[in-house]
Amino acid sequence: MAGTLSQTSLQDVRAHECEPKGEDPLAPRASTPDEGKDFLVADALSSDDMRLLFQLQVINSQLRSELSLEDEDLPQVESQTDEFVDQLRRAALEGHLLKSELKSLEKELSRMAANLTEDELNKCAENTQTPLRRSSADLVEQGQQVTRQTIELSSCYEERVRRLEAELHAAAASQLPPQGAAPVWMLQQLQVLEADCELLEMSYAQAQEKRKELEDRVLQRLHMEQQSQLKDIGNLTDIVSHSKRDEPAPSVEPLKEEAAQLRAEAERLRAQRAKDQAQASQQSTALRQELCDLQDHCQQALARRSRLEANVKDLKNSHSNFANTSREVLELRRDKELLDKDRQRMERRIAILDAKIESLQKEAEDLRQRACVVMSSMPEQAATLGDAQVWQLQDALQQKQLQVQELRRRDARALREQDEAHQLLETAQVDASVLERKIRHLSSRSPPVQA
Repeated sequence: MAGTLSQTSLQDVRAHECEPKGEDPLAPRASTPDEGKDFLVADALSSDDMRLLFQLQVINSQLRSELSLEDEDLPQVESQTDEFVDQLRRAALEGHLLKSELKSLEKELSRMAANLTEDELNKCAENTQTPLRRSSADLVEQGQQVTRQTIELSSCYEERVRRLEAELHAAAASQLPPQGAAPVWMLQQLQVLEADCELLEMSYAQAQEKRKELEDRVLQRLHMEQQSQLKDIGNLTDIVSHSKRDEPAPSVEPLKEEAAQLRAEAERLRAQRAKDQAQASQQSTALRQELCDLQDHCQQALARRSRLEANVKDLKNSHSNFANTSREVLELRRDKELLDKDRQRMERRIAILDAKIESLQKEAEDLRQRACVVMSSMPEQAATLGDAQVWQLQDALQQKQLQVQELRRRDARALREQDEAHQLLETAQVDASVLERKIRHLSSRSPPVQA
């Protein structure tokens, strides 16, 4: 633009020097200085300058449309732009006035030269050649100075326009949200969902720990019952051996019958013990399998959590796509349904374990009754046995009673732990319902996706 203005100004000066009586290139449209500044500026600017000015206006309108600032004013930029445009208009007006004055002077000089003779013209030419040359040189210098000022103004104007455009871009970039950032309400809801997922995972881990502790206690209880049964069998075997060794010869037959009964009872108890051991091994295998299943479920939950975290990152990166938001809501609902199914499966397993505990309690009661029957049959032989055997039997009876009391206390503790597990399950259900309400609220707040 500066180069075009300089070339145009130099061409105008050369035209005035070479053709003093020619027509001004700025006045072929029959314009006068009184017609207004806009027309003068339009005549002062060349076609290339007008084309560049139009391109700047188009670029400015595109920037406004991209930054959504069509209806907003930029007072600082507009005022500075108007100031430079006014300066350019004043410079162009001064150049046009100087050109019009030069043209009028040339016309007056030609009119005066027509009234003079050849001798007068030669004399005037000799007398005025030096001042005319000096005045023409001054005019050329003034034209060049005006051209330089115009070039400097245009270059300064272009530099200021570029700087203002850069400031405008920086201000718009500072006002716009960063690329890939999600809206504030979506981030808040995602944080709430993450907190709910963490609470559900913590409750699930606590329930799993409680379940594992309950299984360990059941296994320990079964092991202790097995040890007590083995101890009872050993005591009965010792009693039978002592009775065989200490009884006199005449009463061998009834003792043999009782010994046979005791052996049968011992065999039955051994079979029962083997059966209990098999059941305990089966139960331990089933519990191990359930533990493996729970570990698999935990791995699946961790995988779902990683998927949810990835989905959350995707949602943060693509906040403008509401279809992705609805798809994330559907996935969260499916995950919630999966968690509900896992909770139902856990409840069913807890019910199965409760049934197993009840069956074990019944078996323990049967064993206690059988022990009582065996111990009730023993006082009939107390007369024939010594005092040491009587005291031994009484000690065994007291130990059995203590074991029965300990089993009752353990049963009560297991019931309390079962109640605590039920309370934890109810808490997990409440958390799941709260999460479902939040998901519904999120889906209701998210705008519908347009086709």
